[in-house]
Amino acid sequence: MSEILVTGGTGLVGKYLRQILPNADYVSSADYNLLDMFEVKKMFSDLKPKKVVHLAAKVGGVHHNIEEPVKYFEEIHGNAWNDQKLKGKVRSWTKSEKGYTCTQDPLVNFCKKGICVKKKFGILAGSKGSYPVLTNLRKIEIFEEPEYEFDVIKPDGIGKVTIHCRSVEHLNDQRKRRNAISKDAGFLPPLIKGDAEQTVMDELYKTQTTVSPPIGTSPKEKLHDVLHAKINGPRATTDAAFKSGSVLMEDGYAFFKFDKFYDRLKAKDWKYKEEKTGRIMVTTYRECEIQFLDQKRFPVKDKGKYNSSTKNIVQINIKSFEEIPIYHDKIKHQTEIM
Repeated sequence: MSEILVTGGTGLVGKYLRQILPNADYVSSADYNLLDMFEVKKMFSDLKPKKVVHLAAKVGGVHHNIEEPVKYFEEIHGNAWNDQKLKGKVRSWTKSEKGYTCTQDPLVNFCKKGICVKKKFGILAGSKGSYPVLTNLRKIEIFEEPEYEFDVIKPDGIGKVTIHCRSVEHLNDQRKRRNAISKDAGFLPPLIKGDAEQTVMDELYKTQTTVSPPIGTSPKEKLHDVLHAKINGPRATTDAAFKSGSVLMEDGYAFFKFDKFYDRLKAKDWKYKEEKTGRIMVTTYRECEIQFLDQKRFPVKDKGKYNSSTKNIVQINIKSFEEIPIYHDKIKHQTEIM
């Protein structure tokens, strides 16, 4: 592999240049399509030249070159280039963009940013190091706040490490994501800006899949199982039993103390606080006419007598509750609520 690259190697000038530079790498349109930015970047990545003799062009005779210089300067988009635009491009070659950017014609129709961003000569060239490839994004369905995992390719291009993000904010915030990669993968990616960061995340989100928790472990399943067991548990036949946590059945509704029910949930490693648990229950079982009552008296048969109020009661419609679908596929409750 030579340090000198010659484009247009099969053209008139290229053939004669071989006599002077026989050890250079000569390429033609049969090797790389120089109108395709991806192939241009691939050419530089493959050959790694330090110097380029650019002879590739569409040419005509002397008369045509004088009459239509723009046409022969750029085959596809030449007709859209007037002298003013051509001079502007020439002036811009003194800037870091070297004439073209990925959002300008003609590159915008050819540049494959999702691939380009991962290449040595891609759009991140010039940043401090190459940005690693992020792929295989998994959205882990955890009730209310999903978590995320993705794979990052290590700088050697071979090793792969799984990175965990506890929230979508953690995933989308570049600095938090960067710290997570540093912690789990052992290297610190460069900071990137604007369009480059958007490109990286767009390509990562294209790989997203959804992962459900193992059967019986999701918060919704735990809540439903404990609630089903509660409603089908011991019946309150006395006021004392009702106050101790047993379920009162009355007029098609189940009534029970919330604090006793919450104790059962905590025994199942329930992580939400009482107020959030209440909101989750209201949201999940809205169709079951669920209500949180300040108090409820256990009924007595003798007229003129009554029991003291029991505080903080949950009310739920039994028939509607039985029609709520079980949130896991394999476990089915067979007990009928009477």
